[in-house]
Amino acid sequence: MKRQSDFVSRAKALRSEAEHRLKNAAPVADEALSADDAQRLVHELRVHQIELEMQNESLREALAEVEAGQRFVDLYEFAPVAYFSLAADSEIRLANLAGARLLDYDRMSLQRPRLDTYVADQDLPAFNAILTQALASDALQSGEIRLHRRPGEPFVTVRIDALADRKTQVCNLALSDITENKRLEQLARQADHYRQAMLDNIPCLVWLKDEESRFLAVNTAFAQAFAWPSPEALLGKSDFDIAPPEVAEGYRADDRWVLENSRRKYLEERLQVAGQERWFEVSKSPVAMDGRIVGTAGFARDITRQREMTERLRDSEAFNIAIINSLTAQVVVLDEKGLIVTANEAWERFVGENYGVDLAKYEQGLHYCSACASAVGQPCKRPECGVWKAIEDVLLGYRSSVTMDYCSDLFGKTYWFRMNVDALPAPRRGAVVVHEDITALKLAVDQQKAAKAQAEQADQAKSRFLAAASHDLRQPLFAMSLYVGMLKKKLAPADATLANNLTSCVSSLNELLTDLLDISKLDAGVVQAEVRNFPLAELLDKLISIHAPEAALKGLRLRYVPSRLTVRTDPVLFRRIVGNLIANAIRYTEQGGIVVGCRYRQGKVWLAVYDSGIGIPEDSIGKIFEEFSQLGTGERNRGSGLGLAIVAKAVALLGLTMRVDSRVGKGSVFAIELPLGRASEVEAREKGKPRPLRIALAEDNVAVLDAMCCALEDLGHEVVGAETGKALLQQLGDKAPDVVISDYRLDDGETGFDVIEAVRAVFGETLPAMLLTGDTDPKLMRSMADRGVVVQHKPVEIEALQACIDALTERRGGGLNDWVLRD
Repeated sequence: MKRQSDFVSRAKALRSEAEHRLKNAAPVADEALSADDAQRLVHELRVHQIELEMQNESLREALAEVEAGQRFVDLYEFAPVAYFSLAADSEIRLANLAGARLLDYDRMSLQRPRLDTYVADQDLPAFNAILTQALASDALQSGEIRLHRRPGEPFVTVRIDALADRKTQVCNLALSDITENKRLEQLARQADHYRQAMLDNIPCLVWLKDEESRFLAVNTAFAQAFAWPSPEALLGKSDFDIAPPEVAEGYRADDRWVLENSRRKYLEERLQVAGQERWFEVSKSPVAMDGRIVGTAGFARDITRQREMTERLRDSEAFNIAIINSLTAQVVVLDEKGLIVTANEAWERFVGENYGVDLAKYEQGLHYCSACASAVGQPCKRPECGVWKAIEDVLLGYRSSVTMDYCSDLFGKTYWFRMNVDALPAPRRGAVVVHEDITALKLAVDQQKAAKAQAEQADQAKSRFLAAASHDLRQPLFAMSLYVGMLKKKLAPADATLANNLTSCVSSLNELLTDLLDISKLDAGVVQAEVRNFPLAELLDKLISIHAPEAALKGLRLRYVPSRLTVRTDPVLFRRIVGNLIANAIRYTEQGGIVVGCRYRQGKVWLAVYDSGIGIPEDSIGKIFEEFSQLGTGERNRGSGLGLAIVAKAVALLGLTMRVDSRVGKGSVFAIELPLGRASEVEAREKGKPRPLRIALAEDNVAVLDAMCCALEDLGHEVVGAETGKALLQQLGDKAPDVVISDYRLDDGETGFDVIEAVRAVFGETLPAMLLTGDTDPKLMRSMADRGVVVQHKPVEIEALQACIDALTERRGGGLNDWVLRD
């Protein structure tokens, strides 16, 4: 409007100037005009006036367009959005002030930059696609790209809207800076992720609902529990989307109660989770915002295992109570002050029968001594019996357990009781007191003592008889053998068979008498074992030399594997055991031979006698150790039938273990466990020091480790010792040991077998190995034997340890494999 008023004022000014010039112009002579000329003149003036009016109208329209264009230029120039006009190659043809500021370039510069030079490399394909599609169509193309003003500066994220101008063949772009929006969106996403991570790290089901019970947030455990793919999928859903209607209605009722009462609610519910019924402890709380309740928050903890354990504990408690009540002994539990906490039915029955029903009924909370205060002569009233003193010692922590026998007079009769007092396990304080009536046992023990005294007297009489019989019977037998010898010289050759039969009868009678005397001595218990150390080789040398002629007469080969082991037992009884086994093997073997030698089995050393004889049926193995029991007929029955019975009794007397394995028609094996002993000083000087070995030793007790290292090094060995398997391997390096020795139980749950396996994995599976342990579990023994590991029980003498090491290293060299019979 301002420009139109200016135009009007300027038109008036021009007319005024024209009139002024007309007045000052030279006068023109008036000429008479004809009517036609005047008419034409008027016509021309009117036409000219119309033309002037049309020109004026055009000028006014042009002015309006100019004013409108100026307004567009102002809007375009000062708009907060960056506008660009681009050529097909992205050259900037036109840019407003916001665009120039966005790219930080001078619009007055003669150089026209290309917009794609500002686009991030990763976004160039997307930018080019938007530009190309915009120029190829009339549709608006949009997208997001990143721009950088200059290298090193952070990127600016913009939204691009592109539309082509068909007339000018340019593409008009509007770029909106959305960097801050993107940053805020990223922060919002991070906040959502942190919130979800926090919810997911809560070890239970978590959810948040609005006032309409729609889910606003849940954790992953909740979504998985109800078989939903993700927590986001549950947002906006309700209980009716995750549970049957009747169950969902119950959830809604709980929510309404929490909202109406503004209080937390606890309950236990059974839910279907992954097709299984699980018990949950549920807590629902109101959520307040600006003082107004806006929803509920819930937590559900799976207590299925807890309920199961509680039920099991109840069952276990009922079971234990039933067991305790089934005991005939009187059991009572006391607290640290000696007050009765509980008692079994036997105690209550005993108190009720002897001291009164009321006292038994209301005994809980009473002092132990009060339960028997009404009975005259009870232990608590007799200071000399020491019953309460023993209980008090356990209650005060002076002793952990007490066992004592005491007598008590009840209604004129003496009873004996055995009391066991054990402290309750920490952290509880108190004791369990068990009274058991041992009156009958006491009488039986007294009777047993009397019977034992009588038996000892009988044994002494038997021993005197055996001593006399040993002398009196052998004299006539000796004389008879002399007479038979004289008769053989005087008889004719035709009677030689009769003389030989007579000699055989005398020999059998002499052997029978010897066996009878031996078995009688063993039965009577008059044989005392004299245990000492002796070399096994000497004993075997003598036995082989004694029995070799008899084996040769039958065409059998009798041999043994030499051994350097030292045995600790009674040499006489042990020689009799081995001698009887060799004699028995020769008697029942017709072809092949007999082998005697040591072998390792189940971590122990055994002396075994192998034969290739007739074998023993499996159902007869137990019978062969009975007195006067023999297998077979004919010449084999020439013996007394007491040889193996003597072996069994001697083995039992020495505390040894014997194993028998036999197959009919294949042969038999009798094996005796060898108690390894300590070589004497004379033997040590004769044998000299053992062969020096490289020994790997694992022991977690530092004092024991040092002691064993010193002892083995004194014997000339190189000892590599460590407290763990890992440290042992590090110290061994690449040099293999000759044998590995380890304690069984090491620190941090490591075992000696773990150490042996680790060392064998590096230096070979055949590496000799030994475990030292105080554990006598048979399963452990069998397990180690199956793995080729020798077990020695603590404490072990160094000489016995050296003997076992020698045997192990000899076995690795193949010395024992020469004689071991295969099944």
